[in-house]
Amino acid sequence: MRLFILTTVVMTAGILLMKKFVPRSVWNNNPLNIRISQRNEWVGELPDAINKAHDSEFESFYHAVDGYRAAILLLRNYQTKYKLNSLKTIISRFAPPNENQTPSYIYAVSQRLGIHHEKTVNTFDDDFIKELVLAMHYHETGDVWFGGMFVDTAIKKINAQQGA
Repeated sequence: MRLFILTTVVMTAGILLMKKFVPRSVWNNNPLNIRISQRNEWVGELPDAINKAHDSEFESFYHAVDGYRAAILLLRNYQTKYKLNSLKTIISRFAPPNENQTPSYIYAVSQRLGIHHEKTVNTFDDDFIKELVLAMHYHETGDVWFGGMFVDTAIKKINAQQGA
């Protein structure tokens, strides 16, 4: 019984410390801080009850690969469904001005990628989408906590599922 109580105390302290010192996107395995939406049923997302107890605003995933996968699919959806094909239009939808400093977000990602914010981009280009989500992750958290290998794995999973 004492071991159980000690383990519970240590685990709770660890979770509290992690939430204090680690960005939200990291402990949620959600590199781009995708908001919870009932319209989306992401592969690898935590069940609603657990997710909302964990974080009531942002999706939580079992693994960062699942978070990157969701981000890639979301950004690709912006291109196909809404015809958004520049950093400016994509980021303006992803990070609207009522929640973000959208112009600085666009500028930061544009600088990191080394392309003009109004240049036409293709989110279905695997190399480009990898660099885009890593640049957006950097902007969201101030660093890239998960590496490019996780993005590569997410892209491979998407391509395998879509028969690419």
